[in-house]
Amino acid sequence: MEGAGEFVLPTLNFLTYVGIGCIVLGVLLILGILKGNAGVVGNILGGVAVIAVGIFVITLKYPGKITIEPDHLVLKVPLYKAKLIEEAAIRRIWIEDLDNSAWRPVRKTSGSNFGKVRSGWFRLKNGRKAFLVLYGMKAICIEMDGGQLFLLGMKDFDRFEEAVRLNIPQLSPVGVPIK
Repeated sequence: MEGAGEFVLPTLNFLTYVGIGCIVLGVLLILGILKGNAGVVGNILGGVAVIAVGIFVITLKYPGKITIEPDHLVLKVPLYKAKLIEEAAIRRIWIEDLDNSAWRPVRKTSGSNFGKVRSGWFRLKNGRKAFLVLYGMKAICIEMDGGQLFLLGMKDFDRFEEAVRLNIPQLSPVGVPIK
């Protein structure tokens, strides 16, 4: 369907550099160029551990992705099981400017927060808990029948909003505000 596709949060390039730095440090430990007091075996084990941390950090480079398909959305965030939002299970949906809103994320409970990019579980100003795949301060808020709450937004919010409207008929036609 037209408008379907993937929206990815901006990459976090500094995590790539941190990961590469860890991998280089691990290799230097293994080769014995950097020496510690742990001995040869300790340096090798330490090097392997630092390389593993580097690889893990690099996997966090892409903080989140939303795939939009007819009748559902799929949210993917590193270290979380993919979340499926089916149109039939949506209780309420609306667009929210989060700057002075009760729906604004105020505390990370289990997720990542790098500048304008937030993904994972957050506590909101109104006390509710929500799963975020969000860039910036404008979000499509989705409350599910079971009470689960999602805040979604991308850098090009207008294009993201249009794609959601085109693929989730429950939301409303393009140009009609989401109620």
